[in-house]
Amino acid sequence: MKRYQKGRYWRSAITFTILAALSIPYNTGTYSLFFWLIEVKKIQYLIPFVLLYIIGYVAFFTIDKERAKSINRYQAHVQTDIKLSCVEDAIACGKDTSEVISFLDNDMKILMDQYFGNIFQVVSKISIVIFTLLLTLSSNWIFALVYLVLGFIPLKLTGYLAKKIGEKTTQYSDSVKQTTTLVKDVVRNKKTLMNYNVIENAIKKTKDRIFHSESSLAERNNQMAVTNSFMNTVYTIANIIPIAIGIYMGMKGYLTISAFVAVQYSSGWIVGSLGSIAGLLSGIKSTVPIYEKVVNFKKLEVAKEEEFEDVKVIEFINVDFGYNLNQKILENFSFTAKEGNKVLIQGASGSGKSTILKLISGELNPQKGKVLLNGKELLHRKIGFVSQNPAIFCDTIRYNLTLGKDFQEEMIMEAINKAGLHDFVEDKGLNYELEEDANNISGGQKQRIEIARALLFNCSTLLVDEGTSALDKNTADKIHDTLMKLEKIVIEVAHYIPEEVKAQFDQVLEL
Repeated sequence: MKRYQKGRYWRSAITFTILAALSIPYNTGTYSLFFWLIEVKKIQYLIPFVLLYIIGYVAFFTIDKERAKSINRYQAHVQTDIKLSCVEDAIACGKDTSEVISFLDNDMKILMDQYFGNIFQVVSKISIVIFTLLLTLSSNWIFALVYLVLGFIPLKLTGYLAKKIGEKTTQYSDSVKQTTTLVKDVVRNKKTLMNYNVIENAIKKTKDRIFHSESSLAERNNQMAVTNSFMNTVYTIANIIPIAIGIYMGMKGYLTISAFVAVQYSSGWIVGSLGSIAGLLSGIKSTVPIYEKVVNFKKLEVAKEEEFEDVKVIEFINVDFGYNLNQKILENFSFTAKEGNKVLIQGASGSGKSTILKLISGELNPQKGKVLLNGKELLHRKIGFVSQNPAIFCDTIRYNLTLGKDFQEEMIMEAINKAGLHDFVEDKGLNYELEEDANNISGGQKQRIEIARALLFNCSTLLVDEGTSALDKNTADKIHDTLMKLEKIVIEVAHYIPEEVKAQFDQVLEL
């Protein structure tokens, strides 16, 4: 995590944290000075000391305000970077959505509170110890050393306790990931559960799963509470012993009242700060399983625009593929499609229709044989994709068509017209916001948006996987007329297609 402990935002946050810590020795020093005034009976110094005290705290108020602003600004940048890295890692490694959501909603909060939040508190406590230590040693170094020795001893207990908290944190993180997956499944498949009248079973299972996660969190919090309580008890006991020694030294005349107050008050802060540091370090160490995830996030390598090639020739040469070792979906499969060819793939469910499209797009790799694009194993390919379950974003229609890329308005409208979206766009407008999962439009409109997107990007190859299944016959026929006129490779997978449309394809592969 060292990469987050640099830069101007980090330096600013650390600097103001250290400066703000000076308020403690300042308060301690002025406090002991008032007792010194009582001893020496210098009443003329009282008002200047009070004014100095007030002026100092006005200054520290300003410093503390800047400290809070600097830390919040730094943490905002860190959270942005880590969350973006999480998304990039998920894309690069093909991780499940529930795993990403679990990290962003749960692991991220623990990381920011227990790691980054605690780091600044540790820096503050260490600064308090150092600055206050200088004041304490200058008052009575023997008494100060007694305090410090007893204050450092309990730090040895931190490692063992932090390890136990780390184990509880890992258990909680794993449990939340499982809960998130289950909740998504239940909500997504609610109609099926209700149709079979088993929704109560699903709710009960969800309740048990949620309770397990919350219990796991409670166990982690209990462990942290016990640790903090234990450390506070240990440090309280460690604090009373040197106080007794100080009282004895004062009775014997080895220590003045002002020196005793300075050392006791200062050392109290030192011992208390050391106790806090122990608890804070326990919290930081408990996040090790989480920040190890962050450290191991894979960077998403984005190819440059010029690295992508239009696919004008597709060759399958003796390809074998199966999702398990015992059953092959494709065996010794070969076919060729060239620029302008229209290929229809049909067959029973599980015969490999969608698998062929995934092999072309690069989502899957053959176990045997070769899939050549433009005569080679092409890494970056320009391919349009139209599916039965379109990729729709919770954004405007314009964004769903352009995906943030700049296109001329005429090109956008041309793609809209060819996809049969003209009436819909004319009614709603390009800036119409689609809801999550595009619940405010029909399935046919979703498919037309994806078809319009593929046409707008003008890829030389278009893969269609049941891409017109949600369209009425009239619209589907118009879309097929558009596809057949395109001077590009079109490979379509369909369970059913009218005979008059089927006759327009150059090849029909029956699997």
